[in-house]
Amino acid sequence: MQIREATGAGWPGILAIMEPVVRAGETYTWDRDSSKESLRVGLHVMYRKLD
Repeated sequence: MQIREATGAGWPGILAIMEPVVRAGETYTWDRDSSKESLRVGLHVMYRKLD
C-alpha cells in the first residue's frame, strides 16, 4: 500500500472514501446532509492539503 500526501488532484478519491463515512453520521460531527463543497472545506481545515 502506498500512502501519499493529499492534494486537490486526489479530491475525487478522497470524497469517494469520506462521503459515505460522513453520511453514516457515526464518526465525524459534520451534518449528514453537508454538501460536497462543505466536506471539502472541512477536510481542508483539518488537513490543510487540499488546495
